[in-house]
Amino acid sequence: MMKQERKKQARKKKRERRVKKEKYRRRMLRIRRAKTTPKPAPTGLGVFLQKFWDKLGLDQALETAGIVKDGLPFANIFMVVLVMGITGATSLFNLIEVIPQDAALMAMLGLKSLEEKQLYRGLSRISITQYQVWTSELLKNLQKDPRLASLFDGTMVADTTQVVKKYSHKIPGVHMLFVHSDKVFAKGVEIINTHYADDSKDYPLFAAFYQPDEAVLTERAAKKKQRQAGVDGRKPAQVLAYLKKQLDAGNKLQAITVAGPHLCRHFIAGLNKLGVGWLGVSSNRRVYTLTGETEAQNTKTLLKKSSPDNWLEDADLGYRFAFLGQATGAVGEVLLLIAEHMADRTKTLYLVSADTNEAEAISRISLVLSREQARQETGILTQTLKLLKLGREANIQAENATFDRWFFVPWFIKEVLSLGFKRVVIKAKAGFTYTYQGQAYDLPDLWDLAPKEAFKHRHHKGKSYWLTSLIVDLKGVGKVKLVFVRQSMRHRKGELNSVLMCTDVDYPDKDVLRIYLLRWRIEVFYRAVKQNHRFGRFHAQNMETNYGQTLLSGVAYLFEHVLKCLTPTLAEKPPRWIRNEYLRVTVALDLDGDWIDFPDWLLDEYGLPDWDFFALPGGT
Repeated sequence: MMKQERKKQARKKKRERRVKKEKYRRRMLRIRRAKTTPKPAPTGLGVFLQKFWDKLGLDQALETAGIVKDGLPFANIFMVVLVMGITGATSLFNLIEVIPQDAALMAMLGLKSLEEKQLYRGLSRISITQYQVWTSELLKNLQKDPRLASLFDGTMVADTTQVVKKYSHKIPGVHMLFVHSDKVFAKGVEIINTHYADDSKDYPLFAAFYQPDEAVLTERAAKKKQRQAGVDGRKPAQVLAYLKKQLDAGNKLQAITVAGPHLCRHFIAGLNKLGVGWLGVSSNRRVYTLTGETEAQNTKTLLKKSSPDNWLEDADLGYRFAFLGQATGAVGEVLLLIAEHMADRTKTLYLVSADTNEAEAISRISLVLSREQARQETGILTQTLKLLKLGREANIQAENATFDRWFFVPWFIKEVLSLGFKRVVIKAKAGFTYTYQGQAYDLPDLWDLAPKEAFKHRHHKGKSYWLTSLIVDLKGVGKVKLVFVRQSMRHRKGELNSVLMCTDVDYPDKDVLRIYLLRWRIEVFYRAVKQNHRFGRFHAQNMETNYGQTLLSGVAYLFEHVLKCLTPTLAEKPPRWIRNEYLRVTVALDLDGDWIDFPDWLLDEYGLPDWDFFALPGGT
């Protein structure tokens, strides 16, 4: 290395050491006697919070929900937890240390001290139903102000978010889930949320913690017991040995569902030897040769060509069944039967051992489908429907409902429409039957029917889109409009293509796009409440406490949104500035005269929210 280059490297390292030393150098402060006794610095947060609370009539909402108690009022508990993120507190425990530092907030709440158990015990005494009634009253009052009321052309959005809880064996509702952001399995909770959005505003509605039903918990307990016994579920021999021990111990085993790699000759032979009933679920690629035929056919072909004459209907399950007959496959001699969902006409091929009589085969498949239906009834989709219904009952006027692709399930879409929504807009999904001009297509094939010259250019909020549409028949739903969207990439070559499904075939393409783009507001909400309002920072061993804390994170988001709507000068200010500079502005207290003095710069440059115009019945 040349001498000049070595000197250059030495200067660079010296400069890096100096920067590092300055970065970590402690500042030496000198001590002096205070002229007056130091006091907690009062801020304007308490005043803004009090106005928000009173103008929305939230004390009356607590009474309507039956939320009353002696001692520290629930109103105070709610308001303290509501400002958790705004004050910078990291947990409820930290909150009781932070709140007393704001003399104005303590004075407004009439508090001299605050204890952690007051918050935990207070939140735990409220049922989830009471929390939802209180939320409903809040939203109903919100609809009385024209600036914040929901609109008919607005939309209700539903989505889920995950909160990882690695060390949470005592937190209720925690289970193993697949974390989509990190592509890993981890302990955590799934929270379902509904949200209102239109072109000028958005705010959260109702939420629910997804909790597995009894059937799922029983199944998980069995798998846990199997793991504790040292059984590797991927190894058929170990699973068979475990099942034999269960039978030897006198434990009765119900019919076992077998799919994927376990549906092999060795494992099935082992089950037959043990006398354990099984029901195989065939994948589309599995091949069978029907008795009396020489040509083998895969599952997809069998289902497509089959047209049984005799169907057995089960109205309670919503399925009908038919037998295809005996066949030879990879697992040996089997009996094939079809189950068709009568609502959306989707078919599944099942198999049992060849010596199983038809009555037993129907009994097994009914048991399996009833288990799945039980999961569905208390699953995410059904809980979502309940939350959407609560939104309708809270006077949210939106005629539109929109969801991400995950919610693309025909029966769910029809149930949403039955709640009174005029249309559902959702990203379409492949793997379903779309019939266009009498011919069935899968989603990717429909792009060929939408030539480039058919696309029309549209602008939406400064972005360019090209749209065209087809009216098709979606199995299980009926006639729908598919809107094909092409969008140029900003930072790399190529196009971003997607297909939106709208149940209203007369709705303009540009409005279908507008409605779906409003779905992004709930993603913005998730990011905001997780970063700024401690969403998901619950640790209680009581579901009601965790639900209340989660609910109030959403109300804090609403509080900031209402503040911006009522203060036009804050419209362009970032949320961090509003929290740190506006809401937590340092003020002076005159408790003798019940006055609070705001600085001139805030009153002159930004002013106060227009609370007088925000006049609701019961407000002050």
